[in-house]
Amino acid sequence: MKQTTKLLIAYFLLQIPCTLKAQIKTLANNSDNSQSPISYIFKHRTELNLTPKQIVTLSGQQNKINNLRKTLSTQEFQRTEDAYLRLVLNKDQYRYFLTNYNKNRALSRSVDEWRQLVDFKLNKGLDSAKVVIGFYDFEMGRLSALVESRYAGNTKDSLDILAKFNQSRPFILWKLDAYNERLRSSQFYYAIENRAQLNLYDTQIDSLLTRHIELERKRYDFAKRYKDVPYNSTKFESENIFKILNPSQYLTYLTIKNQPRALLIADNEWQALKKAGLVNKSSDSTKINNENKLYELHVLVARESLSDDKPSAVAIRSSKPLLLKKLEQINSTITANKNLKNSFAW
Repeated sequence: MKQTTKLLIAYFLLQIPCTLKAQIKTLANNSDNSQSPISYIFKHRTELNLTPKQIVTLSGQQNKINNLRKTLSTQEFQRTEDAYLRLVLNKDQYRYFLTNYNKNRALSRSVDEWRQLVDFKLNKGLDSAKVVIGFYDFEMGRLSALVESRYAGNTKDSLDILAKFNQSRPFILWKLDAYNERLRSSQFYYAIENRAQLNLYDTQIDSLLTRHIELERKRYDFAKRYKDVPYNSTKFESENIFKILNPSQYLTYLTIKNQPRALLIADNEWQALKKAGLVNKSSDSTKINNENKLYELHVLVARESLSDDKPSAVAIRSSKPLLLKKLEQINSTITANKNLKNSFAW
């Protein structure tokens, strides 16, 4: 991986303007981009003008800080490490460290993101140098805003900055996240995940992704106005999925989406059938469960579908397996008896 990144960096040196060449050479010739913040600080202690006391303090805590990485989540560890560095370094040292450390991170990340685009064959028609520069500019803008926020000690503002910058990310990075399975859940993202089974066109994938980004903005705006209230996006997602997919894709999508729930319902029905004495050890469980699952899948798909061509409720009910009809009759009788008993209760 490191060798591949270095070769890519060497390639970009031939194409990227001089303003970035010196930084890219630095990235290619050292391992700053893979160093921990404390290791980076030690390496650049002269530029940071660390005092002997700061060096002793950081040296004594380095192993302890690194061990926390094993016990804390990534986000918790980064917050803990950042708080510690702000405690040890003065404000000017802290700003200098973050700004320069982030340059290496941004360059390394930008080159790696291009490599991933190539791996996923998403680089068709793209100018590699322009794309990497665009990634770098975006990442440096995001990290620079975070530096200023952290410099002022505004942790909550940092989270807001991340959310805002996320809305302005280059479209191709959203697409890369989709292919890397790193997007937040949505019907649009679920369709992209199943693009092979749905035989999606590139234009459809882009349309789905555009709607996903729009949804993320809606979620963000809603969360800013109504804290701790979940945003109901079902109508927005369902209507747009129906518009983007063709009828065949739409039916396949609903089928894939509802299969897990249909299976769960069928499993519960099997237990109910056993309890009611409608099946026994000699019953063909595989056949019965498959029939029940297929029926429940038809019910769920028809219930969710916005298509005018979906089967009617009468047609679906007529296809209900006999055992489920018998189970329904038994349950109806039990319910009726309970209601009758309650009506005579004083």
